[in-house]
Amino acid sequence: MWFDSTPVGQDPPLRNPRASTIYPSGDRALTLGINWTLNRFTKIQVNGIREQLDDPERNPVPNGAAFWSRVIRFQFVL
Repeated sequence: MWFDSTPVGQDPPLRNPRASTIYPSGDRALTLGINWTLNRFTKIQVNGIREQLDDPERNPVPNGAAFWSRVIRFQFVL
């Protein structure tokens, strides 16, 4: 059942991912990673992620510039 009088897809675009019409945006990402196995019980993974978001309200950097994120993971096996 649908209780809204507005047809689907006719709403103004919103940034909410659950909106019927989603605001268009572009995302670009580049991921570079290194795995280092110290021994058979320990592994270290390092990733660098360069991201650029076209939507200025979602971009954490002013002026829509690209930004880097870093992720480090330590894995131990018993």
